[in-house]
Amino acid sequence: FESAVLHAINGGGQNQSRAILAGALTGAQTGLSGIPRRFVDGLENSRELLDLAGRLAKQMVE
Repeated sequence: FESAVLHAINGGGQNQSRAILAGALTGAQTGLSGIPRRFVDGLENSRELLDLAGRLAKQMVE
């Protein structure tokens, strides 16, 4: 996850769009446990986002 996102950011050009897509795809593949905690902790409203992610994941397996 980290490598994919950082490569997307450092690639120049449309790096924001590329980083969002890289993060979404690799995050879906690795799951929350594959996302470095420091990436999550730096988000505004991280607790609410983690709660939402957990509820969405739970709905997907029901």
